[in-house]
Amino acid sequence: MDSQIPASAAPISSKNMGIEDTRRSVTYHPSIWGDYFLANTYDVTDILAHEEQERQRFKEEVKKLLVATPDYSLHKLDLIDAIQRLGIGYHFEIEIENSLKYIYDTYHESNDLRTCALRFRLLRQQGYYVCSGQLPLYMKHCFKALSDVYVEIAEELRKTCRWYGIHYVIKEMKNLVRAYFEEAKWAYNGYLPIDMEEYMKVALTSSGYIMLSTTCLVGMGELVTKEAFDWLSSESIAVKGSAIIARLMDDMAGHG
Repeated sequence: MDSQIPASAAPISSKNMGIEDTRRSVTYHPSIWGDYFLANTYDVTDILAHEEQERQRFKEEVKKLLVATPDYSLHKLDLIDAIQRLGIGYHFEIEIENSLKYIYDTYHESNDLRTCALRFRLLRQQGYYVCSGQLPLYMKHCFKALSDVYVEIAEELRKTCRWYGIHYVIKEMKNLVRAYFEEAKWAYNGYLPIDMEEYMKVALTSSGYIMLSTTCLVGMGELVTKEAFDWLSSESIAVKGSAIIARLMDDMAGHG
């Protein structure tokens, strides 16, 4: 049997190879920059010191703007909101705290929904207790008008043994106003619900179906029991299904 190894498969001895064969060099073009970066070295300390000076300058400018802007103005709320969103609020904690304390202590009504919502969020973030709603003045008029109607109804029902039904109506009326308020915020901020589920959570209530159904039960007087009110307020499948139909029919009519 021939045990010779083919020449092509045999290892090549490095002893028989020259330097040019074992280590080949590549000739690169000279750098277009030459020795520029070697000859022009920068002091990193000077760069950092310059950046710190700029940072302090901008910080002082923002601080002056915070102090100069009146605390009662919407611009002050926008300014604080922008600073906190940028993540630099810790630089101006004293100024922000003083401004928000003044806003909280001198709270006044506003008809502007955006102002109410922004003021509410900033105060809550700062730890102040603020009642959720701060309903705008025009919505308070609506709420008061509805309340007056049901107070009058309640006075009439107190003459009977079925007056407890008014409490269910007032509860649904509050839910309706809250839903209106949520939709008003959506419209003002140009917000669209992310899906049908988020929309229907608010829209089913704002359709007014449940509140009107409860009111109808009150109008039926002694024919209606407390259990009927409990069933209606529990939002059973039948009630929810009817509310969905009322909501979608109203939406189709409004966009038809």
